[in-house]
Amino acid sequence: GSDGRGGPTRNQRVAAMALRALERWCAATGAGIGQVKRICSDGETKIDIVEVISDALYSDSEAVIDAAAELLDTLLKKNAEDTVTMESLSLVSTFMQSVSGGSAAAGLVQTEEAMRLKEAERDVILVELVSAVGLQRLRFDSASSAACRCLARIAAAIALAAQSSIRSGKMGRASNGLLELLLKGAAHPSIHVCGICLEAIPSLIAPGSNYSDRLLPILQQRAIVPATLRGNRAGAGGQDADVDFHEYTSFRENLLSAALAACYKNNRSFYMESCASAIDEFCAAPLTPQLPFQLEAALFCLCAVSMDASKRALLVGASPAAQSAAAKASVALGQAQTADIAADAKKHDEELAKCTFSIAQNPATATSNPLTLAQMCRFIAKYSRWYSKTQSAGALDKAAELALTAFNATASPDYTRNEAVKDLIDEMVISPVAEAATALRNILTRSPGRFTTPEALAALESGWKASYTSANSEEENIKVEDREALCSGLCRVLAALPSDQWVSSLTALATPTIQYLEAASKKAEELVGKEAEQFTILDRMADEIKLLSVMVRTFRNAARKSESSDKDPNPALIAVLHRAWPCLSHVSEKLGSYAMISRSLSDLLTCCVAVQQSDSEHEFFLQVCNMAANIMAAVKSSNGESEKHSTQAPMLHFVEEAVDIYGHVAETVARGTSKSTNADLNLHKILDRLLVLSFEAVEEAAGAIWASGSEHQQQGETAGEASPPPPPAARPINKSPDELAAMFSLLTVALRRSPVLLLNLSSGKDLFSRAVQAGTVAMNEKEVDVSRSALIFLKTLADLKAASENDERSGATYQLISSDIDESIYHIRGSVVNAAVAGACGIYPREVLDPAASLLSAFLQASSPAEAELAATASLQQGMFKLGDDAKRAVLVVLGKAAQGRGDASLLMEVFDTLWSLHQGEDAHTFAGGDAVAKFVSKYGQQ
Repeated sequence: GSDGRGGPTRNQRVAAMALRALERWCAATGAGIGQVKRICSDGETKIDIVEVISDALYSDSEAVIDAAAELLDTLLKKNAEDTVTMESLSLVSTFMQSVSGGSAAAGLVQTEEAMRLKEAERDVILVELVSAVGLQRLRFDSASSAACRCLARIAAAIALAAQSSIRSGKMGRASNGLLELLLKGAAHPSIHVCGICLEAIPSLIAPGSNYSDRLLPILQQRAIVPATLRGNRAGAGGQDADVDFHEYTSFRENLLSAALAACYKNNRSFYMESCASAIDEFCAAPLTPQLPFQLEAALFCLCAVSMDASKRALLVGASPAAQSAAAKASVALGQAQTADIAADAKKHDEELAKCTFSIAQNPATATSNPLTLAQMCRFIAKYSRWYSKTQSAGALDKAAELALTAFNATASPDYTRNEAVKDLIDEMVISPVAEAATALRNILTRSPGRFTTPEALAALESGWKASYTSANSEEENIKVEDREALCSGLCRVLAALPSDQWVSSLTALATPTIQYLEAASKKAEELVGKEAEQFTILDRMADEIKLLSVMVRTFRNAARKSESSDKDPNPALIAVLHRAWPCLSHVSEKLGSYAMISRSLSDLLTCCVAVQQSDSEHEFFLQVCNMAANIMAAVKSSNGESEKHSTQAPMLHFVEEAVDIYGHVAETVARGTSKSTNADLNLHKILDRLLVLSFEAVEEAAGAIWASGSEHQQQGETAGEASPPPPPAARPINKSPDELAAMFSLLTVALRRSPVLLLNLSSGKDLFSRAVQAGTVAMNEKEVDVSRSALIFLKTLADLKAASENDERSGATYQLISSDIDESIYHIRGSVVNAAVAGACGIYPREVLDPAASLLSAFLQASSPAEAELAATASLQQGMFKLGDDAKRAVLVVLGKAAQGRGDASLLMEVFDTLWSLHQGEDAHTFAGGDAVAKFVSKYGQQ
């Protein structure tokens, strides 16, 4: 009852307070349910606490039931902990008996036996609780939503605690009531109550049981979007949607999908037949407001198991051995055994084909609202691998037709002019046009050869034109990512054509892109001073340049893997790029300073690096590099006037790619050890120019860091004179961290691929020396990417010297630059060692400790014993080290081992991690005589 005002009565409040007090005591003492029962029954009152809890479940008060749920949660968590402990003890005792005999493991065995007795006691109590909770099913339908939520919570907790006994059948009929209650909870109008039950249900489905068959219709019903969440409120139903659309979507994608997967794995054929029959029925029925949402739910159920279902369907054409292996793998994973896996695979194939043909025969239901259309496209995308291999004639063609029709419809500017459609799309997490583009891409990528007929190409051309009609409209239905997805699929189809059609087909694909760029570049210049309008056009131009990048990258990769792989795809790509080059050159000169243009052009130029002309004169690569130089100059002249202007980082990434691909050729020329062709000489000249431009760009933008590097270099610090790193507040201001990180990454690649070229640039060796000095300053940058890239660059410097001692080829290279490398290491050794050790004492972010330790190890090994000892000793005299003299000696021992090459860098990484942890907090110096430091000294202080 209640107090007449809707609240709990006095007795109910007292009962709830008593249960909560008991729960707090159990949480504080760690008492388990068995211990609590013994304590209550041994007292003078002789209370059966399990019976008390069971009686509390009949209360009409939410406060009482909620308190009982809290108490059971706490007691059952302890039960789970004890189970894990017992399993661990069992493993340990078994191991001890096998290693040292029974005497050593006797104590463990006794403890294990005692815990088994407690487990048996808990099992008896769980049977009581399972029966008691099961009886609550009789009032579940009439209870309030709040009471049902509490009862569902209790049922789920007890079910998870007793899941092994329930699945194995040990409880017999005693668990039937609980399982029935959970089914009622899964069907409850409240999504919250359903979700609580679904957290437990998948763990209770025993292989071969019919519980999943009873559960599946309930889950299929829950997959239907509640009427109150639909944009047009169509098909009003009885479900009480106590969540918003995004919460419901999360519920479906997580809890509901997991339960559906459990049903599928227990009875695959029944699951597929049920979903396929539903889809067939919905597609054949007259269209009603509710019908599309029912179809969407059925498609969702198939998408939830797409990975396993498509694999099973593909076993149709597999060998008996492969089918047998798949059957054994399913059983090993605890899934129900399939009597005839060949028949099961055939059933999957037939049902998936049935779904496809049913939708294709009457697509109006599937395309009548955006949610169903998007789910249909997702279904096609997820089963694209099956479509590409199925023997069901026509299934692939129907799927492609559905996907293309969906794309053309959703890309149309008219699609979102319907208010009901727009309202639903605004609520949706997924985008219909994005799902359609993904479905098309997956279908075309999996089976490009099937779409090379004139009819198919004409249909695909209509889709490509539709994407431009949408992009040119004001509705903004389509995003560049969707167009990129479609473009990549189309490029794979074009690559499957005969090679003599490559130039014409690729040119046709790129023509709308190039035409837009030509028109937009003129318009963007006319809008100078009108930033809002200009930036809108610049964003769109950047999108079109991204599409060109996709074309170059995807077509080149696909053409090299196609049946025409003996043909060179580069002529077709160069033809398209030459068509676009005048416009792109103009854009790079006039608009290259803007961030969106610079980034997209950088990506395109990076893709173009691998495009080579057949005459090997590198003329096209020279044009690419000239454009990169123009962009660098434009960025430099803008000097970061606004946030919309770019940094040099995108172009530095391009230079890095160019050096990585062609650096070995330029390196051969730089060594002068063999005769070079004119092409090689041109390539050397190009890369030299790019590297010099990169140095100039970063010096202009990096601010005080590069200047600080110059000052240190002029001071000529020696290994023993290096000053400690500046504290964070005093560090040089870095105007562009992304540029510095990109520059050090470029220098790392250049050192690995063409060290002689890098140290002998046309502008002199001073560039490299200043970069090395700047690296020692950047080690202490607060930006993780900058410090990490600087650390890796400096380590590469030391590695170059180490490689010369172990490899004859590397040794020959090193002889050409040894004096410069040795001098650089000599000048920065002290600073590097000081900074690395100080960083381990809490200055560095934890993310850079490993590269710092690796760098320190490499530098110590690249030093003579005397140099290494001097630098290591000096580094520990810094004020940052607060752990005392004993810990210093232990660190010196480890550094000595590193210098001698005893052990790998992982030892130093481990020490750095420990040092960093010990130095956290302002009172780290108080730990010098503590147990943690003593343990550190004991572990690492041994010679």
